[in-house]
Amino acid sequence: FPSIIANTIFRFEINIRLSVILGAVGAGGIGFELYHAIGLLEYQRATVALICILALVFLTERLSIFLRKRLLDESEIMKHSEIKVILPSQKSKQQIQVISLILVIVTALFIILEINPIIIFTDFHYMTDLLFKDMLPPDFTMLWENTSIFKSLLETLAMAFLGTLIGGTLALIFAFFASDNTSPTKFVRIISRFMLAFERVTPSLIIILIFIIALGIG
Repeated sequence: FPSIIANTIFRFEINIRLSVILGAVGAGGIGFELYHAIGLLEYQRATVALICILALVFLTERLSIFLRKRLLDESEIMKHSEIKVILPSQKSKQQIQVISLILVIVTALFIILEINPIIIFTDFHYMTDLLFKDMLPPDFTMLWENTSIFKSLLETLAMAFLGTLIGGTLALIFAFFASDNTSPTKFVRIISRFMLAFERVTPSLIIILIFIIALGIG
């Protein structure tokens, strides 16, 4: 039960961010406001939409921490746990090996993809121009001129909540079908595990596009 609570709250945090992506494909919410503003090159309005999204994610995270402490009693768990920072020489060597391996892989990827790393620094002025010339200062007038932004925030929360509720219900059902000791047959277990694996490895945006093709925008 604590595992279900922790995962549900964590998934709700993720669904808040995914609900913003849904706005890009016509599902409404604050994501639609953001992509609409970007599409019209109204970057100052887009900045306000981003601020609203950040505030929504931050408040959700604070609420999540509060619920975890109340429901899972994390404070009691942490009270009895001991945290010791130990860095033996062998562990240091392993960390250096891992970092070296990552650097080799990154270098190899730059070579394979024929990317000149200098471009990251020479063309960075495009990013700074966008941030400091086009997006700033934010155009906060949209908060009182366009009151639909608050409705959009509620739509985003609604999508995240329903997504978590429906997804959690389906997850519980699939858990029984995919488990060795509760699945009715081996065939059902294999199919269930395949569907769960497909959902995990498929990017969320691809799944959204599949639903759009099947059901239409919105």
